[in-house]
Amino acid sequence: MYPEKVKKFPIKEEYINQGEPVNYGFGSYAYAKRIINTAIKSYRFQYKLNIIGLSPNGMYGENLDWFTSDKFFINSIMKRFITQKNQKNKIIIWGDGKPMRELTHCSDMARCIIWSIEKYDSDEFLNIGTSEINSIKKITYLIAKTLNISKNRILFDKSKPNGVLKKPIDNSKFLKLSKFKFISLESGLKKNINWISKHYK
Repeated sequence: MYPEKVKKFPIKEEYINQGEPVNYGFGSYAYAKRIINTAIKSYRFQYKLNIIGLSPNGMYGENLDWFTSDKFFINSIMKRFITQKNQKNKIIIWGDGKPMRELTHCSDMARCIIWSIEKYDSDEFLNIGTSEINSIKKITYLIAKTLNISKNRILFDKSKPNGVLKKPIDNSKFLKLSKFKFISLESGLKKNINWISKHYK
């Protein structure tokens, strides 16, 4: 939804129409969200409906069918580590590990949404989700640590693409309004991996 070329990070809500969005989500994703933004303003103006727009960041957590849904990088990494834990081969991760990502635990995101439905009343999009940002390398090492897998088994394949380097959001408006406290990534990953261990063989 937000512009591909951002003048200044982190990304504020008012940046929404300040430039072209990323080209890989041009039609099916980015502009669809921008149209929602216009629809919210229209419905609020014409029908006085309390409709709001929320912009979350990346999510992870329990109850996801991680074994078949591994398109999102953190699910793919967890699946790779868990299924190869008892082997001796190198575990390959695409890219050099430098890209930065924000990851919000699903329980936190649910509480953010509930708070917003109950307390937020504006035609302006609201960035929700954590602003804790970590490199893919650090996230990978945290997963390995939780599963007691040696870092020496991890191989970052620099011949593979990195993806977007970083696109951190500014959630300061949400935090000022809600006083929300997020679970740390390390604690969230432990919960997630423990859940997977109990539910999958």
